[in-house]
Amino acid sequence: MDEEQSEPPYLHLKELLNEKVIITCIVFLLLYLFTLSQGWRDILFLLFPIIVYAFSLFFSIISTNKQKIGSNESPLIYSPLGSERKSSFRLYFVSILLLIILFWIGAESLYHPQLILTYSPYFQFIFAFLYSFGFFIILVDIWKFCRIAIDISEEDIKENSEAIEKIISSLSIKKYKLITIINLLIFLILNLLNILVIILIELNLISGIHYYLPGTGIESSQPISISIVHFIIFIVSPLVLIAFLTLINKDVRDFNNEDLNKVMNKLPKNCQRQIIENFKTLNKRFLEERET
Repeated sequence: MDEEQSEPPYLHLKELLNEKVIITCIVFLLLYLFTLSQGWRDILFLLFPIIVYAFSLFFSIISTNKQKIGSNESPLIYSPLGSERKSSFRLYFVSILLLIILFWIGAESLYHPQLILTYSPYFQFIFAFLYSFGFFIILVDIWKFCRIAIDISEEDIKENSEAIEKIISSLSIKKYKLITIINLLIFLILNLLNILVIILIELNLISGIHYYLPGTGIESSQPISISIVHFIIFIVSPLVLIAFLTLINKDVRDFNNEDLNKVMNKLPKNCQRQIIENFKTLNKRFLEERET
Protein backbone atom coordinates (compact mmCIF):
# COMPACT_ATOMS: atom_id res chain seq x y z
CA MET A 1 0.00 0.00 0.00
CA ASP A 2 2.83 2.39 0.88
CA GLU A 3 4.60 1.66 -2.39
CA GLU A 4 1.47 2.41 -4.35
CA GLN A 5 1.00 5.71 -2.59
CA SER A 6 4.63 6.70 -3.11
CA GLU A 7 4.42 6.38 -6.87
CA PRO A 8 3.70 9.75 -8.49
CA PRO A 9 0.68 9.79 -10.81
CA TYR A 10 1.18 10.18 -14.55
CA LEU A 11 -1.35 11.83 -16.81
CA HIS A 12 -2.31 10.61 -20.26
CA LEU A 13 -2.12 12.91 -23.26
CA LYS A 14 -5.90 13.40 -23.39
CA GLU A 15 -5.82 14.62 -19.76
CA LEU A 16 -3.19 17.24 -20.59
CA LEU A 17 -5.03 18.61 -23.62
CA ASN A 18 -7.61 20.80 -21.96
CA GLU A 19 -10.03 23.14 -23.74
CA LYS A 20 -7.63 26.10 -23.69
CA VAL A 21 -4.78 24.10 -25.26
CA ILE A 22 -7.06 22.74 -27.99
CA ILE A 23 -8.48 26.17 -28.86
CA THR A 24 -5.07 27.85 -29.07
CA CYS A 25 -3.79 24.96 -31.17
CA ILE A 26 -6.71 25.26 -33.61
CA VAL A 27 -6.24 29.03 -33.97
CA PHE A 28 -2.51 28.64 -34.58
CA LEU A 29 -2.99 25.84 -37.12
CA LEU A 30 -5.65 27.78 -39.04
CA LEU A 31 -3.44 30.87 -39.32
CA TYR A 32 -0.50 28.69 -40.31
CA LEU A 33 -2.52 26.93 -43.01
CA PHE A 34 -3.73 30.29 -44.36
CA THR A 35 -0.10 31.39 -44.61
CA LEU A 36 0.99 28.14 -46.27
CA SER A 37 -1.79 28.50 -48.84
CA GLN A 38 0.06 31.49 -50.29
CA GLY A 39 2.59 29.10 -51.81
CA TRP A 40 5.79 29.61 -49.82
CA ARG A 41 8.82 27.93 -51.38
CA ASP A 42 11.42 28.73 -48.71
CA ILE A 43 10.47 27.46 -45.26
CA LEU A 44 13.01 29.29 -43.06
CA PHE A 45 10.68 32.02 -41.84
CA LEU A 46 7.86 29.50 -41.51
CA LEU A 47 9.87 27.66 -38.85
CA PHE A 48 10.08 30.69 -36.54
CA PRO A 49 6.42 30.67 -35.36
CA ILE A 50 6.50 26.87 -35.01
CA ILE A 51 9.41 27.04 -32.57
CA VAL A 52 7.77 29.80 -30.53
CA TYR A 53 4.45 27.97 -30.39
CA ALA A 54 6.18 24.71 -29.40
CA PHE A 55 7.61 26.46 -26.34
CA SER A 56 4.20 27.96 -25.59
CA LEU A 57 2.63 24.51 -25.77
CA PHE A 58 5.36 23.12 -23.50
CA PHE A 59 4.65 25.67 -20.77
CA SER A 60 0.90 25.23 -21.17
CA ILE A 61 1.15 21.45 -20.71
CA ILE A 62 3.34 21.85 -17.62
CA SER A 63 0.80 24.28 -16.13
CA THR A 64 -2.06 21.88 -16.86
CA ASN A 65 -0.10 18.96 -15.44
CA LYS A 66 0.52 20.80 -12.16
CA GLN A 67 -3.15 21.69 -11.85
CA LYS A 68 -4.33 18.15 -12.53
CA ILE A 69 -1.97 16.21 -10.23
CA GLY A 70 -1.93 18.90 -7.52
CA SER A 71 -4.71 20.35 -5.46
CA ASN A 72 -6.13 23.85 -5.76
CA GLU A 73 -6.38 23.93 -1.97
CA SER A 74 -2.79 22.81 -1.48
CA PRO A 75 -0.62 25.16 0.61
CA LEU A 76 2.40 24.22 -1.51
CA ILE A 77 3.51 26.69 -4.19
CA TYR A 78 5.81 24.79 -6.55
CA SER A 79 7.10 26.90 -9.46
CA PRO A 80 10.76 26.14 -10.27
CA LEU A 81 10.19 27.44 -13.81
CA GLY A 82 8.26 30.53 -12.82
CA SER A 83 4.70 31.16 -13.99
CA GLU A 84 4.19 28.63 -16.77
CA ARG A 85 0.77 30.08 -17.59
CA LYS A 86 2.17 33.58 -18.11
CA SER A 87 5.10 32.26 -20.16
CA SER A 88 2.77 30.22 -22.34
CA PHE A 89 0.52 33.21 -23.05
CA ARG A 90 3.43 35.48 -23.95
CA LEU A 91 4.94 32.99 -26.36
CA TYR A 92 1.56 32.18 -27.90
CA PHE A 93 0.91 35.88 -28.51
CA VAL A 94 4.31 36.24 -30.20
CA SER A 95 3.71 33.17 -32.39
CA ILE A 96 0.42 34.65 -33.61
CA LEU A 97 2.09 38.01 -34.36
CA LEU A 98 4.80 36.23 -36.36
CA LEU A 99 2.17 34.43 -38.42
CA ILE A 100 0.29 37.67 -39.10
CA ILE A 101 3.51 39.37 -40.29
CA LEU A 102 4.33 36.39 -42.50
CA PHE A 103 0.86 36.43 -44.00
CA TRP A 104 1.18 40.18 -44.63
CA ILE A 105 4.55 40.00 -46.39
CA GLY A 106 3.36 37.00 -48.39
CA ALA A 107 0.24 38.87 -49.52
CA GLU A 108 2.27 41.97 -50.40
CA SER A 109 4.59 39.87 -52.55
CA LEU A 110 1.57 38.57 -54.45
CA TYR A 111 -0.40 41.80 -54.87
CA HIS A 112 2.29 44.50 -54.73
CA PRO A 113 5.51 42.75 -55.78
CA GLN A 114 7.07 46.03 -56.94
CA LEU A 115 7.09 47.28 -53.32
CA ILE A 116 8.60 44.20 -51.69
CA LEU A 117 12.19 45.41 -51.86
CA THR A 118 11.08 48.55 -50.01
CA TYR A 119 9.29 46.58 -47.29
CA SER A 120 11.97 43.89 -46.95
CA PRO A 121 14.33 45.60 -44.41
CA TYR A 122 11.45 46.54 -42.09
CA PHE A 123 9.97 43.07 -42.34
CA GLN A 124 13.28 41.42 -41.50
CA PHE A 125 13.96 43.67 -38.51
CA ILE A 126 10.45 43.41 -37.00
CA PHE A 127 10.25 39.65 -37.58
CA ALA A 128 13.63 38.89 -35.95
CA PHE A 129 12.95 41.34 -33.12
CA LEU A 130 9.60 39.77 -32.21
CA TYR A 131 11.01 36.24 -32.34
CA SER A 132 13.96 37.03 -30.05
CA PHE A 133 11.81 39.24 -27.81
CA GLY A 134 9.43 36.35 -27.15
CA PHE A 135 12.23 34.32 -25.57
CA PHE A 136 13.81 37.35 -23.91
CA ILE A 137 10.64 38.45 -22.09
CA ILE A 138 10.23 35.08 -20.33
CA LEU A 139 13.25 35.78 -18.12
CA VAL A 140 12.53 39.46 -17.41
CA ASP A 141 10.34 39.00 -14.32
CA ILE A 142 10.88 35.32 -13.57
CA TRP A 143 12.15 36.11 -10.06
CA LYS A 144 8.58 37.07 -9.05
CA PHE A 145 7.22 33.59 -9.73
CA CYS A 146 10.20 31.23 -9.53
CA ARG A 147 9.98 29.71 -6.05
CA ILE A 148 8.97 26.89 -3.79
CA ALA A 149 6.93 28.08 -0.83
CA ILE A 150 4.30 27.12 1.72
CA ASP A 151 1.42 29.54 2.14
CA ILE A 152 -1.20 28.73 4.76
CA SER A 153 -3.82 31.17 6.02
CA GLU A 154 -5.02 31.51 9.63
CA GLU A 155 -8.26 29.72 8.80
CA ASP A 156 -6.34 26.60 7.72
CA ILE A 157 -4.41 26.38 11.00
CA LYS A 158 -6.78 26.11 13.92
CA GLU A 159 -3.97 25.27 16.34
CA ASN A 160 -2.00 28.36 15.42
CA SER A 161 -3.30 31.91 15.44
CA GLU A 162 -0.73 33.14 12.90
CA ALA A 163 -0.67 32.50 9.19
CA ILE A 164 2.42 30.86 7.74
CA GLU A 165 4.05 32.04 4.54
CA LYS A 166 7.52 30.60 4.15
CA ILE A 167 9.64 30.57 1.01
CA ILE A 168 11.60 27.33 1.00
CA SER A 169 13.60 28.14 -2.11
CA SER A 170 13.68 30.95 -4.66
CA LEU A 171 15.83 32.57 -7.30
CA SER A 172 18.16 34.98 -5.53
CA ILE A 173 18.29 38.62 -6.63
CA LYS A 174 22.00 38.28 -7.37
CA LYS A 175 21.47 35.39 -9.76
CA TYR A 176 18.42 37.08 -11.26
CA LYS A 177 20.41 40.24 -12.00
CA LEU A 178 23.19 38.20 -13.61
CA ILE A 179 20.72 36.26 -15.75
CA THR A 180 18.90 39.46 -16.72
CA ILE A 181 22.10 41.26 -17.74
CA ILE A 182 23.37 38.34 -19.84
CA ASN A 183 19.92 37.82 -21.37
CA LEU A 184 19.60 41.52 -22.22
CA LEU A 185 23.10 41.69 -23.73
CA ILE A 186 22.44 38.67 -25.95
CA PHE A 187 19.10 40.11 -27.05
CA LEU A 188 20.59 43.54 -27.89
CA ILE A 189 23.69 42.15 -29.60
CA LEU A 190 21.70 39.83 -31.84
CA ASN A 191 19.23 42.51 -32.91
CA LEU A 192 21.80 45.27 -33.37
CA LEU A 193 23.97 42.92 -35.39
CA ASN A 194 20.95 41.99 -37.49
CA ILE A 195 20.14 45.68 -38.14
CA LEU A 196 23.76 46.38 -39.09
CA VAL A 197 23.89 43.50 -41.55
CA ILE A 198 20.53 44.49 -43.08
CA ILE A 199 21.79 48.07 -43.59
CA LEU A 200 25.01 46.82 -45.18
CA ILE A 201 22.98 44.62 -47.53
CA GLU A 202 20.75 47.55 -48.49
CA LEU A 203 23.85 49.64 -49.24
CA ASN A 204 25.21 46.79 -51.39
CA LEU A 205 28.33 46.61 -49.23
CA ILE A 206 27.79 42.92 -48.55
CA SER A 207 25.63 40.30 -50.20
CA GLY A 208 22.71 38.69 -48.45
CA ILE A 209 21.01 35.34 -48.88
CA HIS A 210 18.34 35.16 -51.58
CA TYR A 211 14.95 34.32 -50.14
CA TYR A 212 11.92 33.60 -52.31
CA LEU A 213 8.54 34.89 -51.22
CA PRO A 214 5.23 33.53 -52.59
CA GLY A 215 5.04 36.34 -55.17
CA THR A 216 8.68 36.33 -56.25
CA GLY A 217 8.78 36.39 -60.06
CA ILE A 218 5.50 38.24 -60.51
CA GLU A 219 6.08 41.40 -62.58
CA SER A 220 9.76 40.37 -62.76
CA SER A 221 10.15 40.85 -58.99
CA GLN A 222 13.40 39.59 -57.50
CA PRO A 223 13.93 37.52 -54.32
CA ILE A 224 14.73 39.55 -51.23
CA SER A 225 18.20 39.50 -49.67
CA ILE A 226 18.05 38.42 -46.03
CA SER A 227 20.63 38.67 -43.28
CA ILE A 228 22.56 35.57 -42.24
CA VAL A 229 22.00 36.74 -38.65
CA HIS A 230 18.45 35.37 -38.93
CA PHE A 231 19.90 31.86 -38.75
CA ILE A 232 21.87 32.79 -35.63
CA ILE A 233 18.83 34.36 -33.94
CA PHE A 234 16.71 31.35 -34.88
CA ILE A 235 19.08 28.97 -33.05
CA VAL A 236 20.54 31.08 -30.24
CA SER A 237 17.32 32.61 -28.81
CA PRO A 238 15.64 29.33 -27.75
CA LEU A 239 18.96 27.80 -26.66
CA VAL A 240 19.62 30.72 -24.30
CA LEU A 241 16.15 30.31 -22.76
CA ILE A 242 16.63 26.55 -22.35
CA ALA A 243 20.04 27.03 -20.73
CA PHE A 244 18.81 29.62 -18.24
CA LEU A 245 15.63 27.73 -17.36
CA THR A 246 17.66 24.57 -16.75
CA LEU A 247 19.99 26.41 -14.39
CA ILE A 248 17.10 28.14 -12.61
CA ASN A 249 15.11 24.93 -12.24
CA LYS A 250 18.12 23.09 -10.83
CA ASP A 251 18.92 25.90 -8.41
CA VAL A 252 15.37 26.33 -7.08
CA ARG A 253 14.74 22.60 -6.67
CA ASP A 254 17.99 22.16 -4.75
CA PHE A 255 16.56 23.40 -1.45
CA ASN A 256 17.53 22.59 2.12
CA ASN A 257 15.26 19.96 3.70
CA GLU A 258 15.94 21.44 7.13
CA ASP A 259 14.19 24.66 6.15
CA LEU A 260 11.21 22.65 4.99
CA ASN A 261 11.11 20.56 8.17
CA LYS A 262 11.15 23.68 10.37
CA VAL A 263 8.01 24.91 8.67
CA MET A 264 6.38 21.48 8.56
CA ASN A 265 6.78 21.00 12.31
CA LYS A 266 4.56 24.03 12.91
CA LEU A 267 1.71 22.59 10.86
CA PRO A 268 -1.10 20.20 11.75
CA LYS A 269 -0.65 16.58 10.67
CA ASN A 270 -3.21 16.82 7.87
CA CYS A 271 -1.36 19.80 6.33
CA GLN A 272 1.93 17.95 6.60
CA ARG A 273 0.52 14.91 4.79
CA GLN A 274 -0.96 17.09 2.06
CA ILE A 275 2.32 18.92 1.46
CA ILE A 276 4.31 15.67 1.39
CA GLU A 277 1.92 14.12 -1.12
CA ASN A 278 2.19 17.18 -3.35
CA PHE A 279 5.96 17.05 -3.17
CA LYS A 280 5.90 13.38 -4.10
CA THR A 281 3.97 14.13 -7.27
CA LEU A 282 6.01 17.17 -8.26
CA ASN A 283 9.54 16.53 -7.09
CA LYS A 284 11.08 13.09 -7.63
CA ARG A 285 14.25 14.03 -5.76
CA PHE A 286 12.25 14.90 -2.65
CA LEU A 287 10.56 11.49 -2.79
CA GLU A 288 13.91 9.68 -3.10
CA GLU A 289 15.39 11.58 -0.13
CA ARG A 290 12.31 10.89 1.99
CA GLU A 291 12.56 7.14 1.25
CA THR A 292 16.25 7.04 2.17
